[in-house]
Amino acid sequence: MRTLTLAAVLVVAPSVVMADWDYPENLGPLVNSEADEFGLSLSTDNATLYFDSDRVGGEGGKDLYMSTRASGSWQAAVNLGPLVNSVSREYCPSISADDLELLFTTEGFNLHVSAYSGGEWQPGVSLGRPVNTEAHEWAGRFFGDGSTIYFTGYERVAGRRHDVYASTKTGQDWSTPSAVDFSSAADEYAPFVVAGGDSMFLVINGDIHVSRWGGDAWLEPELIPGAANNSNYHDTCPVLSASGDTLYFASERPGGEGGYDIWRSVWTAASIDVGIPEGPSFSLSANEPNPFNPRTTIRFLLSASDHVRLSIYDTAGRRLRTLLEGDASVGATSVEWDGTDDLGHAVASGVYLYRLETSAESQTRKLTLIR
Repeated sequence: MRTLTLAAVLVVAPSVVMADWDYPENLGPLVNSEADEFGLSLSTDNATLYFDSDRVGGEGGKDLYMSTRASGSWQAAVNLGPLVNSVSREYCPSISADDLELLFTTEGFNLHVSAYSGGEWQPGVSLGRPVNTEAHEWAGRFFGDGSTIYFTGYERVAGRRHDVYASTKTGQDWSTPSAVDFSSAADEYAPFVVAGGDSMFLVINGDIHVSRWGGDAWLEPELIPGAANNSNYHDTCPVLSASGDTLYFASERPGGEGGYDIWRSVWTAASIDVGIPEGPSFSLSANEPNPFNPRTTIRFLLSASDHVRLSIYDTAGRRLRTLLEGDASVGATSVEWDGTDDLGHAVASGVYLYRLETSAESQTRKLTLIR
């Protein structure tokens, strides 16, 4: 059923911008395996990915690996070797800006640094006190020139679980870490501060958030916009590329090689120039009901006639069903999805994405099917 009433607020603006993190893409079997790939870090030139894995063939426990990018594709993972890796666990690496130091977590939940020397990574050296304690310190990240680290502390303070801490280095000595106060009682962990220092990506209760620097303190984190997060699965260890347009992270979501895999999401933005008062190009509403079984209704609103495509995707980004493709006129449109793919086969219970694309923009939302 199509309704020809347009409910939109008219505004005067030089352009309309729609931007968000697109649905994620798995990095594939050369990087990921049937085991867990969890913590990760990206070199400044975006050409080398460091991560941990407990795949078969390592030194034992979790090992540190690297993959290099050639012709736009990530190559087969390479173990960093027996000097830095051991029969225990080494995980959550962070590479320095000069590619010569690797910060990582060990079996004892303490932070260590390995130096690259003689063509290989050397055994890690503990950062010692006051950074490391009897509590847990993990998921550390170098920031800037490597004289500042952000990391996760677990139960460093009685009654607190995961909190974000920062420490700076003067000479050979690290300062007493200070907690980043987000005024929140939630678990905050796996921080990554972007190169400019104005934004921090972090994880809160399994979803990726971003906090902005307010001039004298970090502001309350907010969920990153778009389709990168999957509320039904744990997404963690976010890393932003130096170009600022690609977010890498680990996730246990389905559609990968198995366990936790490394995924990437691309920042998408579209601008439409307008010279007269004009409302939003379109809006895509939350489906109703949600969760649903057996049918749900998806509604969208156009401020101008356009060619549109409304599709259903799985969380791996595969298109399962095209619900609508063609010219749509001004107003509200309702479309039903009965939980089947283009071949008429019923899809399994789970989280899916629905995406509306116009000639210039797109928007993605989540829905949940329960059989």
